[in-house]
Amino acid sequence: MELNLGKGWSFSTAWTYKSGIPFTKLTGYYDKFYFNDSPNEISILDTYKRFTLLDAKNTGQTPDYHRLDINLFKRFEFSFMKLFIGGSILNLYDRKNLFYFDLHTGERVNMLPFLPSISVKAEF
Repeated sequence: MELNLGKGWSFSTAWTYKSGIPFTKLTGYYDKFYFNDSPNEISILDTYKRFTLLDAKNTGQTPDYHRLDINLFKRFEFSFMKLFIGGSILNLYDRKNLFYFDLHTGERVNMLPFLPSISVKAEF
């Protein structure tokens, strides 16, 4: 929603909501043994690598996602250009929205937190 406040000022908001989507959950890890191609290189320590165990496909569901963004801009018009100066805040109420789960550690990684920004845009 965008609201013209007059005298070149503009205010807008955007609220986004998405329901959770199916995903394949992690169930654990184990060390997998890999053989080297060269018989001269024998090292037990280097031949084990972590292997991810996954649950049945799409048995999990991510949490729902929502956030509120706001913007406030001032437009200046000159004979040779238009100038926009403003500020924005993403995720106004600082909700911890899931971005992904790291397959190597199982750690939850969230999207952007509360994020204020300032911008300048020129149109010639």
